[in-house]
Amino acid sequence: MIESIFVLNPPSKAVTFGSAAFIFLLSYTLPLAKQYDPLTIVVLLANKIDLKARPDNGIKQQLISGSLSYLVIFSPLLLLIGLLLSLAEFRLFFDGLLLYVACSFAAQKQKFHKVKYALKHEKKVLARQWLSALVKRQTSSLSNIGTSKAAIEALLLRFVYQMVTSVFIFLIAGSVAALAYRIALECYWEWKRPYSEEIYYAYPVGQLCKLAQAIPMLLTCLIAFIFLISTRRSKHINKGKVAVSQPVASLSQLQPWLFHIVGNRIGISLGGPLQYGSTKQRLPKYGAPYQLTISDMDAVSVTLNVITIIISVGLCICAMLMRYFA
Repeated sequence: MIESIFVLNPPSKAVTFGSAAFIFLLSYTLPLAKQYDPLTIVVLLANKIDLKARPDNGIKQQLISGSLSYLVIFSPLLLLIGLLLSLAEFRLFFDGLLLYVACSFAAQKQKFHKVKYALKHEKKVLARQWLSALVKRQTSSLSNIGTSKAAIEALLLRFVYQMVTSVFIFLIAGSVAALAYRIALECYWEWKRPYSEEIYYAYPVGQLCKLAQAIPMLLTCLIAFIFLISTRRSKHINKGKVAVSQPVASLSQLQPWLFHIVGNRIGISLGGPLQYGSTKQRLPKYGAPYQLTISDMDAVSVTLNVITIIISVGLCICAMLMRYFA
């Protein structure tokens, strides 16, 4: 039986879905420690590339330079990994290992919990410092509620971008494609400079990432809408009221729907004004018409636990169905 699973040829779809479910759950419950995470090298390399290759001005130059920075540096590495993987005898093991790296989520969870710990112990400055490592926006002037909200939004988005999207790409195109996406995502976050004249340097990899994230974001919204239980009418009824809006139906803007659905289920409002440097963008608030509290950060952690279990169970069911009808 073991020989039928670990073969030179790619594993069957049933085995692929089953291994994806296992790695997805493993990556969330037993994340890869930061000191052993190969993506740390990618982040350092992306920073070095940014310093050397980013042009000072010119939209066209930034677009070309941003595209070539990713292709020239990381394409040979990905091709080498793909070649070695095609020669591997235990193909399923190495596929799972690459997916485990692509789904790495430990750093973001750790920063989120440090922000929560600092806020609960009334260490406002420390909480903002940890939040600044999690988001690109300005954090120095945020209140406790603003810090909590920014950390919650970042954790929700990072969960979809890093874990759900990586697994989705793995199922569609394989482990090398999932790793290529995750490297592109890390480059985008390191190269992104919102509301800057140099924004176009990160535009090519950013658009590639957004295209890959569309369906996983939609699926996550559907899972949250169907399976999460609303508590806004009971536990959160005594909270302060805020004005919220209904998101616009658009496949290109699914982030507001994630905030709206999760916010409704937990009983909090998400979204609102963002500040990048001296630029302030006034965005609508979504979700339930109640102001969040620091304790709601625990509810978000539970929410992600539930979504993780549902996705893992769904992948296992797909694997069993494929095995049954094969």
